[in-house]
Amino acid sequence: MAAPIRRLAERTGISENPQLPKGQYLKLLRSPNTQLVCVVTMTIMLGGTLISPILPTLQGAFDVPVASIGLVLTVFSLPGLLFAPLVGISADRFGRRAVIVPMLFLYGTAGGLTALAPDFETLLVMRFIAGIGGSAVSFLTITLVGDLFVAEHRATVLGFRIAAGQAASLILPPIAGALVVIGWQYPFLIYFLAVPVGIFTLLVLEAGEKKPAQSVGDYFRAVGGALRDRRLAGILTVAPTLMIVGQGAVAAYIPIFMASSFGASALVIGLVHSARIAAGITSAMSVGRLNARFGGEKLTIAAILVMASGLAWVPFAGSVGELVLPSIVIGLGSGIAFPAFQTLLVNEAPENMLAAVTVANGMTNRFGQTTGPLLAGAAFAIGDINAVFFSAAAFLVLMAIFYIFLFRRQPAPG
Repeated sequence: MAAPIRRLAERTGISENPQLPKGQYLKLLRSPNTQLVCVVTMTIMLGGTLISPILPTLQGAFDVPVASIGLVLTVFSLPGLLFAPLVGISADRFGRRAVIVPMLFLYGTAGGLTALAPDFETLLVMRFIAGIGGSAVSFLTITLVGDLFVAEHRATVLGFRIAAGQAASLILPPIAGALVVIGWQYPFLIYFLAVPVGIFTLLVLEAGEKKPAQSVGDYFRAVGGALRDRRLAGILTVAPTLMIVGQGAVAAYIPIFMASSFGASALVIGLVHSARIAAGITSAMSVGRLNARFGGEKLTIAAILVMASGLAWVPFAGSVGELVLPSIVIGLGSGIAFPAFQTLLVNEAPENMLAAVTVANGMTNRFGQTTGPLLAGAAFAIGDINAVFFSAAAFLVLMAIFYIFLFRRQPAPG
C-alpha cells in the first residue's frame, strides 16, 4: 500500500511534510481522493439526518403509533450490526471499490425508491435494504483515508471528513423540512444522489489489490489477535464514549433542557444546535495542524476534556443566550476528538486488516448511539436534568484519565 500512496503524493504534488504550508493544505483539500472521502461522507449522512425531521409527517401519513415511528431509524441502523463482519472481510479480501461502489448504488436506489412505498411495512423494508448499503459505505470511509493518504496527512483529511459530515447535518434538515411540505415522498428522492456519487467513486478510486484467498475462520482469528492488542482495543472505546455523550446528553437532553427551563421554541433550539455544529466544522478543519504539533494522543484527551467542561457548564446557564457558549465549547471539542482518535486508529491498525478494524470501530460507534439516550434517560430518572449533564461530564473525565494511563503504558508502536 505504501507505493501507491507515494505515487499519489507525487501525482498530486503534495509533500509528505506533516506541517503543511498553506499551498500544500489547499492542494490536499482539492485532491480528488479528499473530495471523494468528503462527498461519500456527506451522502451517507442522508441516512438519519435527512429523515429525523420528517418523522412526525411520516407518522401522520401512515397512521402509525408514535411509539413505532422510531423504527424508521432503527431498521436503517440494524444492518450495520448484522452485516459488519461481512463488510470488513469483503473489503479486505476483494478491495474497497468492489464493495463501496455497489453499496452506494444499493443505498441510493433503495433509498430513493422508498418514496414509492404504499404502506409503512414496505417503507421499513426499503429502509432496511438502504441501510445495508449505507452502513457498509459508512464503515469504509475511514478505511479509505488509511488507504489513500500517507500517515502525516490522515489527520487533516479525517478532519475534512468530519467537517463534511457536520456540514451535511447542518444543511440537510432544513432541506428535508422544505420538501416534506410538498409531500412525505420528496425527501427520499434525494437518496438518488448516491448513484452519481457511486459513478464518481468508480472513476476516482483505484480497484486495489485482491488479497490471497483466506478462510473466514483464519481471517477472524487474525482480526481477533489484532484486537487483543490493549492499545488498539483501548482506542476502539473512544467512539462509543463520544457517541454515548453526543447522542444522549447533547443531542437528546440539551433541547429538552432549553424547552423545559426557558420555553425555547424549535427555531431557537435549532439555532443553538447550528452554533454547535458550526464550531465543530471550524475545529475539525484545523485538526491536521493541531495533530502535527501535539500528536493524536494528547489531542484526543484534550478534546474529550473540552467537551466535559462544556457539558458541566450547561446547568449553570440562566438563559438560552447563556447556553450558546457551552454549546460551542462542546462542538469545538467534538470536532477535534473524532478525527484525532480516528487518526490513531487508522495509523495503528494492521494494514491487511484495516477494513476489519474500522468496521469494528463502526460497530462500537453504533453501540454508543444506541445506549447514549438510554443512559442519559437513566441519569435523568435517578436525579434530574442537571444530573444528565454532570454525569456525562464526569464520564468523559474518567475516560480521559483512562486514556492517559493507556497511552503511557501502551506507547505507540515503533
